[in-house]
Amino acid sequence: MNTIPFQHVFSQHFAYLSSQAFDSSFNLNEEISYLNQIIFNSQSTTAPMSMAADWSVFDLLLNLARLGLSLNPEKKLAYVLPRYVETGEMALKLYPGYRGEIAIATNFKIIQNTMSTLVYEKDQFKVQVATNDVEHFVTSLSLDPNVRGACSGGYCRSVLTDGSVHVAYMSIEELDAIAQNQIEMNMGNTPWNSIWRSEMRRVALYRRAAKDWRNMITASNETKYALLSTEY
Repeated sequence: MNTIPFQHVFSQHFAYLSSQAFDSSFNLNEEISYLNQIIFNSQSTTAPMSMAADWSVFDLLLNLARLGLSLNPEKKLAYVLPRYVETGEMALKLYPGYRGEIAIATNFKIIQNTMSTLVYEKDQFKVQVATNDVEHFVTSLSLDPNVRGACSGGYCRSVLTDGSVHVAYMSIEELDAIAQNQIEMNMGNTPWNSIWRSEMRRVALYRRAAKDWRNMITASNETKYALLSTEY
């Protein structure tokens, strides 16, 4: 009897999953090893992942391969969480982190580089509508509201592969709404309710930009499936 959950899934579909790799850097053996460790770590929780449906394990590995992502915990590109679907089955779902979204957009040659930045009330901030770019000047790097004022929102500026600039914006009201939702959902146990709130605001800006990056991907049916079936 196999002691490794889903060993039959790995062995039966190994050749096909390997053939779907985004590029030669994808190592299916390594990804299976990372996934096995995630499943092992979940065994003492109330939702052990070894109970997941076989098809969801196959889908997860397929999406990793097609999007060029990795479950390597040091890279922090993607995560796995259990979800119950309409049939009542537990399914393992792939969640790209914001670094994963940057990796996807880079892999599919949408962006050259990107940076999210918060704007404060006393900053000099202008939007150049004609070029869809920003002018942002600061006189201090202090986060003390007495120096720069309160945070008023932010933007994520990305240079696309054709040299054009894409900017995604979020107001402080939008950022605060996300914070409040996360605080309520997690009963206060979230980085949004800590000294890391500014960092989480930057992450939210990357997430907002990633919605546009995904829409820019000229995808095959296979890639479209991988994008749509990953949890966002």
